[in-house]
Amino acid sequence: AAVAKELEAISRLRGDLAKVRDAVSQLQAEIPKRVVSSQRLSMLRLAVRQQEAATESLRFKGQARNKVALVREVLRVWHAAVPPPLRELLLSVFDLQLVGPDSAALLPPGEAHPNGSGGSLSDSTLASDSTLAE
Repeated sequence: AAVAKELEAISRLRGDLAKVRDAVSQLQAEIPKRVVSSQRLSMLRLAVRQQEAATESLRFKGQARNKVALVREVLRVWHAAVPPPLRELLLSVFDLQLVGPDSAALLPPGEAHPNGSGGSLSDSTLASDSTLAE
């Protein structure tokens, strides 16, 4: 009776062993699929990070353009509102000069106008802010 129980236990264990071997072989067969899936997931994450970086860059450029537009508006209003004697005094204090046919663009002395030979109220910028618009 004890031998029959042992033989029954051995046959049950062999059946369990066969099931475990089948499960292991199935998992080994799935490993390449899982690796490829993991690589695709990594590539997708990288693409998402790159998209977020590009979006952040565009947002920064938009903010910089808004600041340049604000500076242009301030220059336009300043140019129209400040009397010429006071304007000359302020320009000399900040070591700037008016450039262009309508004298609306402010530049440090000796620098060329960023838009060519002349300027207008619509394209006037501070020389240090002109790089932000690019």
